Amino acid sequence: MGCQGVRPPDRSCLVCGERGGSKHYGSYCCSGCKGFFRRTIRFKKVYKCMSENSCLIEKEYRNCCRACRFQKCMDVGLNPLLVHSDRGVTVDDDIPTVVPEVGAFAETKKSPTFLLADSPTDVICLDDVSPLTPRLPICGPFSTVNNQLALVATNIVPLPDLDDTRSICRYFVMVERLCDDFVDMSLNSSSPQTDRYSLNVPAEIAFDQPRAITHRYKIDWTPKCFLQASGLKKVWCRIVGHFADWASHIPELAKLDDNDKMRMLIGRSIPCIWFLIGHRSLINNTDGLSLSAGTYFPADEAQQKYVDEEILTLCKSLCDLLMSDFVKPMREMKTTEAEYALIRVLSFFIPVPRLSPAGREIIASGRNKYLSVLSDLVKKTHPHFGFAQVVDRIGKLLMLIPVVEKISQIEDDTLGMMTVFNVAEMQGELPFEIHVRKNM
Repeated sequence: MGCQGVRPPDRSCLVCGERGGSKHYGSYCCSGCKGFFRRTIRFKKVYKCMSENSCLIEKEYRNCCRACRFQKCMDVGLNPLLVHSDRGVTVDDDIPTVVPEVGAFAETKKSPTFLLADSPTDVICLDDVSPLTPRLPICGPFSTVNNQLALVATNIVPLPDLDDTRSICRYFVMVERLCDDFVDMSLNSSSPQTDRYSLNVPAEIAFDQPRAITHRYKIDWTPKCFLQASGLKKVWCRIVGHFADWASHIPELAKLDDNDKMRMLIGRSIPCIWFLIGHRSLINNTDGLSLSAGTYFPADEAQQKYVDEEILTLCKSLCDLLMSDFVKPMREMKTTEAEYALIRVLSFFIPVPRLSPAGREIIASGRNKYLSVLSDLVKKTHPHFGFAQVVDRIGKLLMLIPVVEKISQIEDDTLGMMTVFNVAEMQGELPFEIHVRKNM
């Protein structure tokens, strides 16, 4: 007997309750609610409820309040990022609607690319989605964003449950991916528009509006060509902008007053950046330092002769230390994506000079919290470990922090001199604040 097709049971629309719902935009809804949701997103419609946002949405009178209907769409999981753009973008509606366990992140091979047009009022679209990639959920009502601001303003990654280890780990892993994959426009690192970058930006503006430093062109960590002195300024700006977007997602940052916030962002930027460079060099199997824009500094001394002398001394000392004391241990430990993400966050929570007493308390509290989360993560990721093995792994992970501190000091000393004497055209207000003034 041949195999007979079986019709799947009808699903009710999760928005209005109508029978015959099917999978659309990451959740289940009827064709009517699908069309309503699509039109709302495509045409950027804004609705206002006249009854305190408490209207009941059911099939018979679902059109009575569009504001509450749209909010219900959001509440049941319809994802604005999955609405196809008018430019022919194709997206698989069947990507997972539930983010996998923390341990599954390491198996992800492909991440989504976020495209934000040059206009500050254009809507975010999602492109190039792999079914294996956990979707980035939306936090709160979908709205247009000012793309000059740090990425936390987009509300793409919702804040975690700060009492739940898995939620915290998932949050920081997704933030890492977002900062890599979010781009302002369809540019690669060699496009003429990516030459818009500036070192002469005050730190207060740079960290609040990273796009004042440079556009978010595709960051591209793959090693394709050697970094030269003429490209140092460009990659420095892109990576500092990446850090600003990443740091904006740290929940405790919002608790600091403006002075403490700026001291922490300036003082902890370089260590956090070296965690980023080390990890991206590791996962791209780079024989040297992945420095974005497809550039890298080779670890092979025979290849280093092709690098400009202005940056050779700086990069060589950094590369040797990072490869031997950071990348190698991470590879040997088979560090997970979640472990890396947490250690990087912990590297931020080291107090800098001249913090206020309240600021020091916030930083100490955050450090203790994320240490506890790391301990819980290691136990859950390696359930077969005994107490001694858990302590040993946590200790090895934490030992990466002083390595990065040493690397950061070397960079500050060398790049500080390059900034003062304008070597490789690195003179500017922002590098001076980050590499020189903080130590004065």
